[in-house]
Amino acid sequence: MSDVSEIEQLKDGRYSFIVGDQRYTLSTPLPQETFSCIVRSVQSAVNELPSEITSQSDRLFLAFMNYVNATNQITEKLSDLTKEDKN
Repeated sequence: MSDVSEIEQLKDGRYSFIVGDQRYTLSTPLPQETFSCIVRSVQSAVNELPSEITSQSDRLFLAFMNYVNATNQITEKLSDLTKEDKN
């Protein structure tokens, strides 16, 4: 099989790529560089999960949960920083 991080650009803004053990083909209006960066981040997040988690849907959901948690932590830190600046 091809390199997991390979992202094939198809016609009409469509891309084909692998996350975990599944190949996806999606259309997006995002620029190629932005879309590729996002896909590679998702690939990395899924690949970092313990190998004992074999269900593709579980792996995707846990990766999503990790992203939401990281985003919430960043939001809290930014909020704290803006509060400190106002003081």
